[in-house]
Amino acid sequence: MILGNFSDCEDLHQFYQDIRMLHEKEHGREYAKNHDLINEVVQGKIYKELGVMQGASLAGAILSGAKEAIAIDIDLSRILPYKRVFEKYSHEHLVKIYFIENDSTDINLSGGFCDVLHIDSKHTKNHCLKELAVHAPLVSEYIIFHDTNVKGINDAVLEFLDKEAWVLDVHIKENVGAMRIKRKC
Repeated sequence: MILGNFSDCEDLHQFYQDIRMLHEKEHGREYAKNHDLINEVVQGKIYKELGVMQGASLAGAILSGAKEAIAIDIDLSRILPYKRVFEKYSHEHLVKIYFIENDSTDINLSGGFCDVLHIDSKHTKNHCLKELAVHAPLVSEYIIFHDTNVKGINDAVLEFLDKEAWVLDVHIKENVGAMRIKRKC
C-alpha cells in the first residue's frame, strides 16, 4: 500500500479522486475494485470499515451515499491529517462518521450494527476469522474483503462461508483480489 500526501485536498470529493487515482496508478486499475463492490451496495446504509489506512474506501462509501460510517483501526494516525475533509462532508451532508482507534477484534468496541462491512486490516487468516466472529453477527447485508489473493484472507473467507449463513456474491480475482459476500435470505 502506497501512502500519499493529500493535505492540499479541500473536500472529500477531491480527496477520493486523488487517493484512488494514486492507488490505481501505483498498483493497477484493478487494485481498487473493492471500492466498487462497496459503492454498489452502500447507499442509504450503515457502513463499517475495519482497517482504514488513509481512508480511500471509506471516502468512496461515504460519497456513494452511506448514511452513517464507522471507521475502526488500531492506528488512526494515517487518516488523521485528512479527518477534516471527512468532518466537513459530514457537517454539510448530515452524514454521521465515527472514528474508533481500537483493535478490530475487540468485542467491547465493535462499533455496533451495520448493513455493510468492509474488512481490510491485518492480512492473516486468524485475525480475519476473529474479526468475522466479532462483526459478522452485527451485519445485515454484505461483507466486502480486500486483498483476497493473500492466502490467509482467501482461506478465512472460504472457511467462514463453509460454516456460516453467507454466500459468495462477487469474486474479483485480478490484482490483489476482492470478494463480496451476502447474508443468506
